[in-house]
Amino acid sequence: MTNTALDNAATYNEALYEDMWARMPFLPPDRLPWWPVLKQLADAAPMRMELGPGIFPRLPVEGTHVCDLSAHALTVLEGKGAVVHKGFLQDQGLAEASFDLVAMFEVLEHVADDEGLLREIARITRPGGRLVLTVPLGMKHYCSFDRYMGHVRRFEPDELRSKIERAGYVLERFEIHKQSVHEPAATLYVWVMKHMPGLMVWSLRHIFFPLLSKTRIDWFDDPSLYDAKMKGATDAGAIFRRL
Repeated sequence: MTNTALDNAATYNEALYEDMWARMPFLPPDRLPWWPVLKQLADAAPMRMELGPGIFPRLPVEGTHVCDLSAHALTVLEGKGAVVHKGFLQDQGLAEASFDLVAMFEVLEHVADDEGLLREIARITRPGGRLVLTVPLGMKHYCSFDRYMGHVRRFEPDELRSKIERAGYVLERFEIHKQSVHEPAATLYVWVMKHMPGLMVWSLRHIFFPLLSKTRIDWFDDPSLYDAKMKGATDAGAIFRRL
């Protein structure tokens, strides 16, 4: 991405996803394969925050704080019992060490100042609290789909871990899954999203999410396996503990 695109990343993402979420139905988090582990984390976290969930949250919605740029998504989630915050996390004025769990899924790659966001997340997370996230991996896989979706970057595995650990966390668990779109299919997907949004919504509801729901997520509990297991991975999730 050019410097101009980086400067405009937030504006681009806000406009793109406001329109996108308005076209799509809410998807309950228990329909996704991460649910068993995330529910266990959430049940042990009275104060929890999910960043940028749109209308596809992965934490239990009721009682969870959600922070998003999309007014439509926040209206939907508030109607289902979420505590909503409109705008950027850094602008919310949240108290230090106020959350037991912070989650963000397919969000960090959209943020130009990712380390600044990680520092703010660390500030509002209690010692011993968790950060859980998923991201796309490998800039060599960056393609037209990433560009259209507003991704500033794809993370290298060592980059992701080092940035989060510098913010004050230690890795506990991680998983590897396949979700990314690659060329030449990526160009076709982008064309459909631009010119046939109705077909896009139908495909997500009836093809992509049913297939995703059947995905098996295997978690690795030994952080020493991280480097070896992450080689060649295109998508991953991780759970970090706040020091």
